[in-house]
Amino acid sequence: MPASRSLPISHQVGKTFLLLTPFLFALSSCTLYTPYVAQQHDYETFLPIQPSGASTELFFEDQPFPKKPFVQGGRVGVVDRGYRHSQLLAEDLRKKAQELGYDAVIDISKHTEWKDEYTFWDYLFAEDGEVYPSGREYAIMSGRGIKFTENITYLSSQRRAQRAYLVEGGKKDTLFTKTFYPDGEFMGIQFYGDESKRYHDEVIEAYDFNRLIREKEGWEYYKDHLGRVQRRRKKRFDDWVLEDVRLKYDRATSRLKEVIVQTPTLPGRLPESVTIRVSQDDLGRVVKKEVVKMREVRWMEELVYDEEGRLARSEFRRMHWEDKKMVVDYHYYSNEDLPDLIKNESNARQTAASGAPVNPDNP
Repeated sequence: MPASRSLPISHQVGKTFLLLTPFLFALSSCTLYTPYVAQQHDYETFLPIQPSGASTELFFEDQPFPKKPFVQGGRVGVVDRGYRHSQLLAEDLRKKAQELGYDAVIDISKHTEWKDEYTFWDYLFAEDGEVYPSGREYAIMSGRGIKFTENITYLSSQRRAQRAYLVEGGKKDTLFTKTFYPDGEFMGIQFYGDESKRYHDEVIEAYDFNRLIREKEGWEYYKDHLGRVQRRRKKRFDDWVLEDVRLKYDRATSRLKEVIVQTPTLPGRLPESVTIRVSQDDLGRVVKKEVVKMREVRWMEELVYDEEGRLARSEFRRMHWEDKKMVVDYHYYSNEDLPDLIKNESNARQTAASGAPVNPDNP
């Protein structure tokens, strides 16, 4: 017999609250979701996975693998609460894999799992303060996502390194060199000088939109009725909010206008708040950011793009700096790196590490 739960409040109060719950949710203007990205951290290769536009192929566990060269990515799965036919589940799996950028899914299998669940009706009709779960059977279909090497033509858009300098009066001092694997995961960083880490942590990393806006595992996201992310929050295991990021959009253009970052200090005190004002060009690219704290502009960042539309350089200035600025240059992989990167994971990591700039004066 399934284990029961005792109601933490009186039965009548609990019923009243539960009856009102659907109406409270209906009044909310935002929806909460957690991004489905866990399977992307199970790579057998760290090459980036991006959509190619073609329909995703499916290969079940009793079928041979495709003959075209490919690299293996993470596992992809779909879950169904009902009793849908395997063909319908397979179509859901195809759509999910295509969204993630895989050209095919191999070694596909299906199984069912039984889970105890506490539903609204279980609490509503609880007797004598005891709640019994309603079990439900889930159908799960999953496989390994793969990417055909002939479709990996986008390495030149993947960031390889960042190099930061402090420029003052014609003098250029290196702050740090930061390197990345082809899929964008952090590889390593080397600091030069006593102030280098502080500039990285408190300025460049703190206000980097790749960190603040890009969808990541472990964050909660709230979308508005247009599907735009309005808020994202990162919580600790005990639900303590570690970082709260709110996004505001221009009503006329629907483009991002402001990013408000709040970090908690001590219980009972107001969180520290920083507003990042955003300016964009005609192509919708961010070209300027102003970091405002206590109604004062603390930092200003100007972003420059190359002919291929990639971020090439950022220049940071403080308001009281006259002949002083911080410059960050960005470097990228090349499609010619692909043969060496796909040999195997060990060789690929060595190739990526050896190709990454170590000496900032000799790239």
